[in-house]
Amino acid sequence: MQTSTSDDRFPNHSEAPNHAGAAGLTVTERNDRYFLTRVVQAVLKPLKPRLMKPKKGSDEKTRLTATKRARRYCDVTENEVEGVWTYHITPKNSAERKEGTRTGYERRILYFGGGGWQMPPSEHHWAFCAELVRRLPDTRVTIISYPLAPKHPVSVAFPQIERVYKKLLMESTRLGERVIVAGDSSGGNIALCVVTWTLRFQEGETAKPPGAILAMSPTTDLRHEMEEIKKADKVDPIHTHGCIHDTAKTWCPGPVSDGSSSHEKPSSGRLDWSFEDPRVSPIQADLTYLVRHGVKVHGLTGSYDVLEPEAVAFRNKCKENGVRIESE
Repeated sequence: MQTSTSDDRFPNHSEAPNHAGAAGLTVTERNDRYFLTRVVQAVLKPLKPRLMKPKKGSDEKTRLTATKRARRYCDVTENEVEGVWTYHITPKNSAERKEGTRTGYERRILYFGGGGWQMPPSEHHWAFCAELVRRLPDTRVTIISYPLAPKHPVSVAFPQIERVYKKLLMESTRLGERVIVAGDSSGGNIALCVVTWTLRFQEGETAKPPGAILAMSPTTDLRHEMEEIKKADKVDPIHTHGCIHDTAKTWCPGPVSDGSSSHEKPSSGRLDWSFEDPRVSPIQADLTYLVRHGVKVHGLTGSYDVLEPEAVAFRNKCKENGVRIESE
């Protein structure tokens, strides 16, 4: 992840970067696939329906337990913000903070884990976030354990996520931290949605906007209507066209009127918690706000992924709107 470069990322796997197109857009493509990867994908493919079946959701707030590995290499602090559990992962026994000379970090990553909006962050998310803290200098990661469907569909969960996000942004602004909002799969969807949505009202906010978004294989369009998805379904070792339809319907069961028109602008488009709502599908968002506030986008997509066609469509929309983006 390159958060200090002039470009941001959204890849499409040949080693040399393709610099064609708008300035600021860098697409790195790689076509190699290791033999072992092919074997693993072949083994997993028959198990796809079982692998993607969500675990039984909890009726309680999603409180997590940090993995032993994460605690071995990092310090983990639990906090509750607006009724949502957050987990701050920091370098183990940070010397300068023990001496009381500093409170904030240079960089803070707010992370939303994927799981079809129905499963809490897994041990793999903990491992990834802990590794970011270990490898990136002066960085802390905050895992946001957001409310899960089906009990908390997007119309219920998103306003709460937005409140938590704003509080954490304000905290980082006060501490002088540069914020990156990150997520994978459905978590990448939330990262894109919450940033693009809140930027609409940034002029009236004290908190500084994030410097970048990191979206890994994000869900960008919950309609899932692109014909290319069916082709990707044949090679995706885990997801299916059917399963992403099901998870989309669970997160967004249908249009809902929430009476929040006072907070909306005429240019906001559909605001009924449908698939066309920018708070649900970031492909519907007004991406010019990213340009206006200097928010870069880093992205990662995989060719053997049913979510890739829509992620590429989102990348292309970013390019059309002049967003500084680097994709791989």
